[in-house]
Amino acid sequence: MQLDKTTATGRPLLDISQLEVTYNGVAIAIQGVSMLVQPGKVVVLLGRNGAGKTTTLRAASGFLPIDAAKITDGEITFDGVRIDGKQPHQITKLGMALVPEREKIFRTLTVEENFRMVPMRRPKERGQLMTFIRDLFPALQRRWRATAGYLSGGEIQMLALAKTLLLQPRLLLPDEISLGIAPSLVETLMAALRRINQDTGMAIMMAEQNAAVALEISDYAYVMEAGAIAFEGTPEALMRNETLKDLYLGLGQSGTYAEAGRQRRRGR
Repeated sequence: MQLDKTTATGRPLLDISQLEVTYNGVAIAIQGVSMLVQPGKVVVLLGRNGAGKTTTLRAASGFLPIDAAKITDGEITFDGVRIDGKQPHQITKLGMALVPEREKIFRTLTVEENFRMVPMRRPKERGQLMTFIRDLFPALQRRWRATAGYLSGGEIQMLALAKTLLLQPRLLLPDEISLGIAPSLVETLMAALRRINQDTGMAIMMAEQNAAVALEISDYAYVMEAGAIAFEGTPEALMRNETLKDLYLGLGQSGTYAEAGRQRRRGR
């Protein structure tokens, strides 16, 4: 199943240039961030809590005002259309969809009812897309009549991701979908993202703390720290840098972002 992913020759699907975001008009959360997402590619934003990953996704998708934040400099374009300052529904209509970290499903509705609540840009394709979703997430099919609030953490993430697919985006923005769920389910979700990308051609830009699994499915990565890009490159290039693996990705001997942060502070 291939979705519409056309864009002008050589033009990025998403272009973030010198982005600056401030919270409450005072604190600078994002400072001079520039990044690209090419059509059909998977890009991951890595970093610890507070690094700026979620703020970047929210800036791109138009949801910043919810968090009392504002874009104060830079530009964001989607397929050549400038979108910084546009409302979330306008950006969604252009073909971008955020899978938020929190408040992502209707907990009092059943799984089936959650799907019914999602409007589609091309309603005639609902049957084909629902068949793809059922095949992608068999666990949701088994819980079809269950109240969504009683799903497990992993099942909630599956439902949130599957619902967003009904919006038929050209660019999917999952925010920390591995947070708080079992490692086996993390692998399932990452495999689902890769299949979505490969089977539909949909581009993905995701914020993720779990560097190990995210780099396995990504084409390009940005490592963020304190609201700026500390490193960027292909997964292969980042993994060849032992210092980067240990101090920024949490993949060396320290093994965690918390310990990596302590090592950075000791080294200064």
